[in-house]
This record gives sequence, C-alpha cells and structure tokens, in this order.
Amino acid sequence: MKKILSLTLMSSVALMLITGCGGSKPTVKDPSVNENALYIKTYNNKKIAKAIHEAAKKAGWRITNFKSNALIAEKFDGDTAYATIVQFHDGHIEFDNEEGTSDSDIDDLRDAIQETLEED
Repeated sequence: MKKILSLTLMSSVALMLITGCGGSKPTVKDPSVNENALYIKTYNNKKIAKAIHEAAKKAGWRITNFKSNALIAEKFDGDTAYATIVQFHDGHIEFDNEEGTSDSDIDDLRDAIQETLEED
C-alpha cells in the first residue's frame, strides 16, 4: 500500500512539474510582423464589424458578411473590381487581398476604418 501511495505521489509531482514548466507566456504581437495589419485598441468584434460596415459605406465599398470575425469588401471602378477579406481579432484588422488587388487599392478603405474607430 505504501508503494502505491508513494508511486502515485511521485507521478503527481512529476506531472505538475512538467505541466508548469511546459507553459509559455502570452506574447504581444509586434506591429512590424504584419505590415498590412491595422492595429486597434478595440477587442469587441461586434463593434469592429459595425465600424467596418460604416467606414466601407463612406468609402464606397460593398461589404458582405463572411464569418463572425471576417468580412468581404468589394469595390468596382468601371470594369475593374477590387476585393479583400477583412479579418479582425486580438486587437488588429488584417486585409487579405484577392488577386489583382494591391495594398494601395485598399488604402481608402483602411483609412476610413481607422478614422471610424478613432471616432468611437
């Protein structure tokens, strides 16, 4: 009985040490990691989505809901179409441009989103 209790105690201590030492500290993302991201102070996804909808409307972009934390933004200029997927989480907004859309094509959308979030 003593051997079983001793073995159980040693196993428990070893498991606690392995679990405690194996964890990692949360890291803060460096804004230079993703130059296309827009870093914001708001973490509320509903508030961010609402701000993106408002900003896109002002800038002439059409927004389609895609996921709970992602929207599709489209803009048509004559025969040319621009599109990007706007994802937001953990205090930043990322733009995943579709083929044929460059970062400079979405500058008006990025600026409008930033201005709208700063107003709130």
